[in-house]
Amino acid sequence: MTPDEIIRLIEETDARLESIRERLVDGGERSLATGEWRVRDALSHLAARANPVARSIWRMESALAPGGAPAFDIHEENAGQLRDRSGQSIADLLTEIRDGHRAAIDELLALDEETLARRFPVAFPPHELSVLEFIDRAGPQHDNGHLDEVEAALA
Repeated sequence: MTPDEIIRLIEETDARLESIRERLVDGGERSLATGEWRVRDALSHLAARANPVARSIWRMESALAPGGAPAFDIHEENAGQLRDRSGQSIADLLTEIRDGHRAAIDELLALDEETLARRFPVAFPPHELSVLEFIDRAGPQHDNGHLDEVEAALA
């Protein structure tokens, strides 16, 4: 995986969102097949995490700091993301996602190879990733997994 490949994947995610924009606006209140989220909730979550570069750097720095990464409750974090965006329209959420992706691309291009290759422990297999690998997981892989669920709900 290279920065250029991740940029291409981010841009493909934006194109995917744009291609279903009208369906997203019309179907924002539809429930996803599993869990308690609606389409709007998934988009709120994607908007909150639209910049995987910033999150990846923070995770790496936290994991490598004395004492390791602080514990956090992912469910409470996700609930806060939804609360924070409860008054936003679907169009606003899509704009936030696109703007976060643009910021991620700019930040990714500014990172040096040493930072991108730096490895740090993570809580899920393979238990250690490079910053670049984490950006891919926290960005395009994460986004497209949720978009698969969203598209299934809109079908």
